[in-house]
Amino acid sequence: MPTIRTKTYSGAVLEYEQFTISDTIVNMKTVKPKTRRDLTPEEKAEHTRRQSKTRFTRAVNRNFTHKSYYLTLTYNAESLPLTIEEAVKSRNLYIRRIKHSNPDAKIIAVTGYGRRSGRLHHHLIIDNAAEADIIGKWTGGEVYHIENLRRHNYYGMVDHGEDFTGLAEYLFSHVPENYVGKRWYQSKNLIKPEEKDKRQSKIVYTESNPPKAPAGYKHVSTYKCPYYKSTYIRFKFVRITPPKDEPPLKIKHPYSRM
Repeated sequence: MPTIRTKTYSGAVLEYEQFTISDTIVNMKTVKPKTRRDLTPEEKAEHTRRQSKTRFTRAVNRNFTHKSYYLTLTYNAESLPLTIEEAVKSRNLYIRRIKHSNPDAKIIAVTGYGRRSGRLHHHLIIDNAAEADIIGKWTGGEVYHIENLRRHNYYGMVDHGEDFTGLAEYLFSHVPENYVGKRWYQSKNLIKPEEKDKRQSKIVYTESNPPKAPAGYKHVSTYKCPYYKSTYIRFKFVRITPPKDEPPLKIKHPYSRM
């Protein structure tokens, strides 16, 4: 069976995806790995969730940098919505106000319940917008916290640079699984991750034998997906960022109290 390899660029993250296809397939450029037909309903749901999380994570990494803002919007007692649907409407009105005065703003937003407080609130990542507008145009309560994304993100004490996967996965998990509707909002001007160089590969890489990291990148992880018919494996590389002068700090996530 032929082996296909493709590259996806999402900001500082580069992913090599490798999977096998049928001998009968002719058009290699549009081929994608096929999902197994014998998945249980629970496995199908988990597979869909993982695919959605990958799309969300790539959107975050592709469109935001350490100059972008990460913030949390909370409600006061008078404005607290009764349902998540009402909260989403309130959030979208706020985003419209931001976009009105900052038409080039890039925005991703999620809405959920506090894990400890149980209160509805919003998390957003915003780029190309004035900080004064971001703070001043929220009228439902408090801008709980606002800060720039980190230029150095550490996973297992390894510097991944501007790889915001940890933040993206935290935000993705914030949306209730039983919520009917879009898991997140993203502005129309977000740039899609760049997929390129899809071709048949003569070399088959494995977890113990990953591809060599391209110049300026380092290999940080490998993922195998059990839900496809063919063998599927994804190798993750991150762009090497010049180190900081000070040693890395282990900082507890500032929003873990929510």
